[in-house]
Amino acid sequence: MTGTGIQRNIADILPPGTPEQRRIKDMFHPRRSHGGAESRGKRKTKRPFETHAPIHLCLSSDRARGLWSLGHRSNRARVSSRIYVYAERYKIRVYRANVEGGKIHLLIKAQDRKNLADFLRVLAGRVAIMITGAKKHEKRVGKFWKDLCWSKLINWGSEFYGVRSLIAGLDKQTKIRPDPKDEFLASPRLLSLEDGIP
Repeated sequence: MTGTGIQRNIADILPPGTPEQRRIKDMFHPRRSHGGAESRGKRKTKRPFETHAPIHLCLSSDRARGLWSLGHRSNRARVSSRIYVYAERYKIRVYRANVEGGKIHLLIKAQDRKNLADFLRVLAGRVAIMITGAKKHEKRVGKFWKDLCWSKLINWGSEFYGVRSLIAGLDKQTKIRPDPKDEFLASPRLLSLEDGIP
């Protein structure tokens, strides 16, 4: 009998939804990703973490448009500097970072789970406050980030280099502007008006 056959038999014997069944499933098929759209409407679970494995993180926001865009000329450098300041504070190694319109992509490695959790909490909160200008009990703006921060454990080698080049490629894509042949869309006047939409 194969390993998957044994797993199927054990999973069938145990009552569905029990911690024992979950433990058996995690042993044969460990989760590598967490957060994002896939965690919407589901119960809270522990974020997969390994001290020796790099992590691909993505924070995304639907509200990051116009002056609130993360890639806006007044925000991009400030957001990038916050990433490295908080990474140094919580002992996170940043291999690659990309700040584009509504997303922050990071390829990092953390020393322990608590440092990773603190880094994500502080980075998400401080960036949202910096972009929106929200103040406690004065200026409430609501939820800035779309979902829980998405993360995926990455294997060293080809997968690591693939993700690293993907994030570097995203950085080049953000510099694409409208086609100069279309004078109306590429006009500086229209581009400056678009920047003002929150």
